Amino acid sequence: MLEYDKELHKLTPPGFDLANYAGTEKLDAHGWLACLWNRLEKGKGYKVIQWTKPLDCQLPDELITYSPDELTSVTFLELEDIVSTQYTSKTYAYLGLDLDMCDEFLIEDFKAELKLARSKAGIAARTRKFSESEFRNWHDVKVLQYLDLHRWHKLQKLESTNNQIGEILFPEDTGGGAGERIRRTMNKHIKTVTSRETIISLLAQTHKQRNSKK
Repeated sequence: MLEYDKELHKLTPPGFDLANYAGTEKLDAHGWLACLWNRLEKGKGYKVIQWTKPLDCQLPDELITYSPDELTSVTFLELEDIVSTQYTSKTYAYLGLDLDMCDEFLIEDFKAELKLARSKAGIAARTRKFSESEFRNWHDVKVLQYLDLHRWHKLQKLESTNNQIGEILFPEDTGGGAGERIRRTMNKHIKTVTSRETIISLLAQTHKQRNSKK
């Protein structure tokens, strides 16, 4: 048991404290985007981990500063020089509109054409914005803590098991189910929060939130 505890200690980064993640249950789209941006983009070239409390994470001004007339998804046409190429690609389609057509038919045809265009391009975009319950779920499963822990292990070239990661992230779980929790749910959540679709959706949602307050 003592040897196992020593091994866990080796796998726990210096300065890593679960208490530093307090408040993530209240993060909105902007907050989650800032946290993910700091980990997936800003921290890309770091050889050491800089522990930034989630509530202290900031987004680059140029990423979220737009004039009031840039409120639609057309805004993304101007993001290629700002957002990493990991999150942007040639995913833009152009439609011709018959302005004499009634709105109802235009909307119906647009939805049909949009579905077809996405299918041809192999793009599975979200059909709705992220909800508060989804953000809360990310908090509950500790995706930020996992990302930080995983990145540190990678930099230090350390190998860890699901059980070890589970015990570090969920020390209150004394029933032995922490490792299973990592195995069954964490990979799915990490794949979601680090995907191009999620980052773009959070960016769009952040713009909408920001401009709706003006």
